[in-house]
Amino acid sequence: MSTARLFLLLIGVGFLWFIVRQVIRHWLGGPDRKELLDAIDREDKLIEREVGGEVPACPLCGAVTKLYSYPHIKVWRCTNYPVCRGFTKAKKPTRMKFATEWDRRKGRKG
Repeated sequence: MSTARLFLLLIGVGFLWFIVRQVIRHWLGGPDRKELLDAIDREDKLIEREVGGEVPACPLCGAVTKLYSYPHIKVWRCTNYPVCRGFTKAKKPTRMKFATEWDRRKGRKG
């Protein structure tokens, strides 16, 4: 076996090992999956804090709604979405009085 063929064989085996490792890491859900799940948990806790247990009912059918964030707006959309297309615009969270006072003192707009 020539050195060129041996070199190509080693490169191929190394590449195959890299691909198999990446597939296994993705399948098992390494650190990226944990970070994603942590971000989802943080967002859910933030939503719960903003809402304070005041989840509005669907204006059309009265069912439970779920908060959806789009790039330009946040809405409470009906969980019976394909059948019912009701939604309610989400209110912007209000800042606590001390936070607005702090921003005013520091000259920040908010």
